[in-house]
Amino acid sequence: MGLGEPLPVSSAHGRNMNLLLNVLQKRMELALASRETNSDRTDSEPDNEPDDELVVVLAGRPNAGKSTLANLLTGAEHSLVSEIPGTTRDTVSGQTFYKGRRLRVVDTAGMRRKAKVAENIEYYSVNRAIRAMFDADITVLLIDRKEGLSEQDKKITAQAVKKGRTVVIAINKWDEKNPGPREVKQAVEKLRFQFPVLDWAPVVPVSALKGYGIHRLLEVIIEADRQQNLRVETAELNRALAEWVDFTPPPAKKGRPFRVKYITQVSVKPARFIAFVNRLSGFPESYRRFLVNQIRREFKFEMVPVELELREQAKGRR
Repeated sequence: MGLGEPLPVSSAHGRNMNLLLNVLQKRMELALASRETNSDRTDSEPDNEPDDELVVVLAGRPNAGKSTLANLLTGAEHSLVSEIPGTTRDTVSGQTFYKGRRLRVVDTAGMRRKAKVAENIEYYSVNRAIRAMFDADITVLLIDRKEGLSEQDKKITAQAVKKGRTVVIAINKWDEKNPGPREVKQAVEKLRFQFPVLDWAPVVPVSALKGYGIHRLLEVIIEADRQQNLRVETAELNRALAEWVDFTPPPAKKGRPFRVKYITQVSVKPARFIAFVNRLSGFPESYRRFLVNQIRREFKFEMVPVELELREQAKGRR
């Protein structure tokens, strides 16, 4: 009905009344703030504040801490928290605000191997979780630091990457102590080695239980969304391209040099570029990757997927 997630209560037994009061208080504060903001504006002032909802999906293996993180972010117990893996069997969502952005936080069912999914309800829950990742603006892959990255984590997240979705990796359950720089570096290097497909994805150590790293996680989510919506002017792109190929020209094959003639950005979310070359056959993949890395560094796409398609320039065009 478009009214959001229902909150079950019992006035007779007092069940969830504290949660209801918290929700009402937040809604009242938001309404008052909105009313005050609107009263200060004139009709001629443009509304430059982003009013679109940023959908953040929490994904990962069962009991990685997704429900704990969802409840912490939204300030309400939308998700059932339990020590039993796989407690959440469907996608549930809540809302939070951060730096003027409205975030819809979606908690998904745990992504376990399909061979272990015996019940139909769980099978369809996992499929809904995958679809939620496809529909998300940002997917947060939550990893238990003690359990590590599972093969199912990699397989399912790779599907989202193929769709051009932005992924942020959160290493959870630093509950005993906050990690030092050396521990974080080791954890990141291990992830990069295990999952090179996501070598661009930001990694944030967190404790959903203690609240450690949550501010940084939200900062990264907002920044990643900004980057995936970046659009670079074609003239600026080609000025940079001229410098790249001048400093590091493409290799030749059998004495015939490859040339990159022109590049343009064709879409955002994901950032997709097309480069026109003098000939496509035999063009080195290593040089295509070089161009992708240059685009990332030069135009600050460090946290998001960048796609680069090569096309052969039509004969007779210069």
